[in-house]
Amino acid sequence: MPVLISGVLKDATGTPVQNCTIQLKAKRTSPTVVVKVASSDMTGEDGSYHLQAEPGHYSVSLLREGCPPTLAGEIYVAPDSLPDTLNAFLGAPKDADLRPEALKRFELMVTAAARDALASAAARDEAAQAAGDARELVENPVVIVPTAAELPDSPRGLYLVEADERKGGGPQIYYYPGSGRRFWFASVEDTE
Repeated sequence: MPVLISGVLKDATGTPVQNCTIQLKAKRTSPTVVVKVASSDMTGEDGSYHLQAEPGHYSVSLLREGCPPTLAGEIYVAPDSLPDTLNAFLGAPKDADLRPEALKRFELMVTAAARDALASAAARDEAAQAAGDARELVENPVVIVPTAAELPDSPRGLYLVEADERKGGGPQIYYYPGSGRRFWFASVEDTE
């Protein structure tokens, strides 16, 4: 059932706008209107307009001779909408404005939970890697090599370099967890 949208189109000074085409273009298909189909009405000498709009979502454009088209906004005509002015339909709250506050809070909680799940998965992966590294230290005893030059090409595990020429010639301990990483444990003479 069409809903009457009528009133007087006025400019910023309150003067009625004559001979202006008000165009409604369907934004999506509804039971009675096909998407992008447009209907229009031209304002009279007194700026009055009368549009019979089927329920649906519409973009509203104003067209005047000698002026570029103006997009006035979007309106939603509900099946139970009462007759009103174009201004009232343009100023009506939109779907996003009508969401209950509880739903907005719930959406924020869902976003936070997803973010926390990703962080938890990353922490779990790091913990698994650390556990694997610790297990390897227990299962593979310290490998002793005389010099750093004698380290294997892809070392893995704990190594004692008896005379490390790269670190001043003294003994050094290195841990190679794999993936090209290396940890150096500085050795300092204990004076106690």
